[in-house]
Amino acid sequence: VARFPKVEILSPVNITYPNSTVSFNISVLEESPNSGVIQLTMLVGGSSDVNYTLTNASGIWGYTNISIPDGTYRARFHLNDSQNNMNNTQTRVFTIDSSAPTVILLSPANQSYDNQTINFNISVNEANPSTALLQLTQEDGSKTNYTLANQSGIWGYTNQSVPEGTHNALFWVNDTANSQNNSVNINFTVARFPKVEILSPVNITYPNSTVSFN
Repeated sequence: VARFPKVEILSPVNITYPNSTVSFNISVLEESPNSGVIQLTMLVGGSSDVNYTLTNASGIWGYTNISIPDGTYRARFHLNDSQNNMNNTQTRVFTIDSSAPTVILLSPANQSYDNQTINFNISVNEANPSTALLQLTQEDGSKTNYTLANQSGIWGYTNQSVPEGTHNALFWVNDTANSQNNSVNINFTVARFPKVEILSPVNITYPNSTVSFN
């Protein structure tokens, strides 16, 4: 009767990891364990499977990989005993997302606006976006945060009452793995120019040399 080694996966768990370092660990209940291997398969767009040898530390067999590229993976654990009975039924799926979202500023521009209504828009290239915020810093140093709404990858917010002065707009974008991009910011100015209406002269030919300018 073949008695296969009993294996319990300790890590990884079925989550998205925000960095490329993952520890692979199993607990092994076996009187005569011989060898352990982790087989790593990239589920989308990957090449062939890659195998890594597990090291036994008092019944906990493990290996740590510090350079796993972004993607979704299946980890399959293989454990043999001294009679060459193998348990390779234990698998775990996990995702690596160590890259911050790519953010492109669309508006506002680095210029002066004669209008208190300002559109704040960014383009976000990210497979798993989560949240985006605008931090608006006024000339006196006061800061206010606004939530951006996602419209097919364009995240935006419109403020209809931006006060006069110079402002800084800083954008914060997070993905579901909590990787963050807060590197995009822009300075702009709101300056309401005086409203002027010409009363005279008008666009005619005057018959004398006296003209009033009002």
